[in-house]
Amino acid sequence: MVKQEYINQLVGVQGHRVLALHFGENRKTGDKELVIELGRHESKYRCPCGRELDTYYDRSTRMVRDLPYGPYQRSWLSFPQFRVACPDCGVVTQELPFVEPGSPIPGAWRPRWLSLAVRPALSRL
Repeated sequence: MVKQEYINQLVGVQGHRVLALHFGENRKTGDKELVIELGRHESKYRCPCGRELDTYYDRSTRMVRDLPYGPYQRSWLSFPQFRVACPDCGVVTQELPFVEPGSPIPGAWRPRWLSLAVRPALSRL
């Protein structure tokens, strides 16, 4: 079994750690796919204005494409993205330095992700 610290170094998303790896295959093309599920390290939530808050307003799951990992030509990062209720700015989405603003889960991938989310992870770290 691979150590948790080695997997976190490989993925290398600052402020996050790897929770699970979901291995799969594209039904149409047969290409191997990998979904890397991330969790936060930080206990505080940061507004884009810089203010740190103890609680969040709500959260959603966000997915972005990542670089290929060996035979997994299509890989995805799945992580929670939070909205905070800042007294100065109102309800705003927390900015993440490693992702651009956009749709939480790509439309073409949504049915596959929902089917993965219902099943238990194939490999829990």
